[in-house]
Amino acid sequence: RFRDGGGCGIIARAEGSLIATQCQIEGNQLVGVLVAGSGGNMAMDDCRVEANNCGGVYVCNGGMGSFKKLHIVRNEGVGLLVKTGAAPMILETVIEANHGVGAWFASKGKGQLERCHFTANTSCNVLVEGESTPIVKDCAIEAAKDCGVLVVRGGRGNFSRNTIKGNRPVGVTIGEDANPVFFNNSLTENAPYGMLILEGGLGQVVHNTYVRNELAALVLSASAKCVVADNTVIPGTNRVAVCWADEEQKIRSINPIDLQRLGVGEASKDQLTVSERLRQEEGRGGLTSDRPFARQSSGPKTEGGEKKEQAEGGGK
Repeated sequence: RFRDGGGCGIIARAEGSLIATQCQIEGNQLVGVLVAGSGGNMAMDDCRVEANNCGGVYVCNGGMGSFKKLHIVRNEGVGLLVKTGAAPMILETVIEANHGVGAWFASKGKGQLERCHFTANTSCNVLVEGESTPIVKDCAIEAAKDCGVLVVRGGRGNFSRNTIKGNRPVGVTIGEDANPVFFNNSLTENAPYGMLILEGGLGQVVHNTYVRNELAALVLSASAKCVVADNTVIPGTNRVAVCWADEEQKIRSINPIDLQRLGVGEASKDQLTVSERLRQEEGRGGLTSDRPFARQSSGPKTEGGEKKEQAEGGGK
């Protein structure tokens, strides 16, 4: 047992390595486990990291390691921090009820989370920023107090086959300049929103399923530049299937045909915005068939003064 120490519970620094099995690391003044520096490597199996004063497990500055079947619970601060080029493998680990973010990837953090269970962390269950590129798959991401998965400020990463359930106020948020891939995930019973793609958000959102989210399955900002395609919104289980917030923050619904128009192109800063793809700017017309989302010079107006999109536009 490594407990009640004045610093960290266990440390592996540059070029150092350590194997820990069936250990209990708790109540230390700093973090429970620290792997820091290029070449730092730790293998942990079936250990409990609990109630440390500054966080659970920190892997940084190029550190690596294999962490399997850990319980990272009730730590003050971040449960798992991966930053500055670190690339650990986290398998079959429970990250629960930490007083902050469950797993935080920052400053080009990498690595993989597989078959892990996140639940009831007081901030986000998973936070990705700063050009970090984690792989998160086959995980249960549940009951966060402040967003299930938050990808912001240049965060990337690949999220697949995860169950994102019962988080508040949203299952997934993609913020400005964030460019993740969400493929084949289930977003269920999040309240009020399943997924939010905010102003300037990029990303590819493909083949996900939305069930029983309290208010809306998917909400898009007018200025988002995401690619959204082939998602399944289970009929009748979400109050609103898919909608977008226009420049005046008025909420507008999206029908299935319009939604597929968002699935053409690349998720990049050169991509047209949601607003540009779903409706026409003043004085411009519908979508052309030969150049998806290109604007024509004129088009009919509705009674509300907005332009109609041509049904045969390039969203096929």
